[in-house]
Amino acid sequence: MDKSPVIRGVPRFGFASQFALVVFAGLALATLSALSNRSTSALWIDVVHVAMPALASVLVIGLVRSGVLPQLAIRTFAYLIFFSVAALTATGFMSVMNGLAVSSPNPFLYGYSFYSASLAYLVLMEGRSASFIRTFDIANPLMLATGPLAISVASMRHWSLRGRLNYFFPFLIIGVFFFIVLGLGLAPALAINEQLNLVSGLLFGIVFELFIYVNFAGLSLIVYAVAGIIGMRVPLNFKQPFSAANILDFWKGWHLSLSALLKELFYKPVRARWGTFAAVMVTYLASASWHGMTVNFAIWGFLHGAIFVGSIALLKRKHAFWAFVIFPPTVVVARMIFGTPSFDSLVTIMNHVPTLAEATIATQTVIEWPTGTLIALVLSVALVFVEFAFRKTRLLLGRNYKFLRVRVTQVFLMAAIIMFASGRIGDVIAAYGQR
Repeated sequence: MDKSPVIRGVPRFGFASQFALVVFAGLALATLSALSNRSTSALWIDVVHVAMPALASVLVIGLVRSGVLPQLAIRTFAYLIFFSVAALTATGFMSVMNGLAVSSPNPFLYGYSFYSASLAYLVLMEGRSASFIRTFDIANPLMLATGPLAISVASMRHWSLRGRLNYFFPFLIIGVFFFIVLGLGLAPALAINEQLNLVSGLLFGIVFELFIYVNFAGLSLIVYAVAGIIGMRVPLNFKQPFSAANILDFWKGWHLSLSALLKELFYKPVRARWGTFAAVMVTYLASASWHGMTVNFAIWGFLHGAIFVGSIALLKRKHAFWAFVIFPPTVVVARMIFGTPSFDSLVTIMNHVPTLAEATIATQTVIEWPTGTLIALVLSVALVFVEFAFRKTRLLLGRNYKFLRVRVTQVFLMAAIIMFASGRIGDVIAAYGQR
């Protein structure tokens, strides 16, 4: 297992300059793009994308530090910030976060889900001791455009540039491979959710789970690598989630920054008062509301919570096999529910009796997918298989993608990037970013 060389006691210096570097690079690229398209009218939107999160962070931190709010009010404020996303989705001001449509037409809400969640965590955990320097973490465009939450950021200036490149560059290759080769390759397959029947719905659940994984984990790994190279240690947001034998282990590797946030805001306080069952259910329902106030998300949260609690009970009784048996179907069915656009569509799918004709049509649809999509599907399935089948081997045991960071694998990944990246860069889509 790799040992993290981050020294917690190192002063948090240089974050303003790192933030400025990210902002300058982003705006420079946006300017070049605008000039090449001979249209600079949209540049103000990019400025708003940077300014609004920074302004909101400064105002919130200033209010909390001012001493105006008593301790109980500070805690209440943290929860109000967190649930503001649910209110915005319920009133239609913001789109739900189902991995299919996440960009808000309102530039003032760019990245709102992510920086509001990070602010809620900051207010709860640090309160009046919160530093204005945290603005550079929370409002960092790298995080807001991709999805990892800025719950913890540490300085890596004590590492040499060469040391940072040696450690983080392999993560960058993995992230680009996930995102470009696998994610963009799988994207055309998601159209199968338009066939509103159970066979296609379950197939969509499988493909969508793979897509969300490689897309979101790919972006998270890219951010992890780029931030590390320029001197910031951000959370490793994914840790081989399919190196798991049950739903508990799965969530130890999926969207870890959100899991850590939910644990502090909901799981710990609820468990202390009402026990594990209530804590798990409240945590998953809170997560569901953060993604969007819809019936589908509520069902998704309840299903995951119920299976999580059931798995705890099975493991306590030494029934690890049955905890594993219910794990894959839960992930697939939950993802189908998560990605189905509306409750009416979900009812249509679930009320449908599967037929041989529909299975034949679904099979034919898969056969007709583009070659690049079929290759991405095979590689994604192989990735999940390796994560699970070899999870107890030395290269996978640490759940930090060490098996993809060995030299021979890196050569294969770089070759695949060169072969498949051409023509795809303009089609990038962040499944969970930008909302």
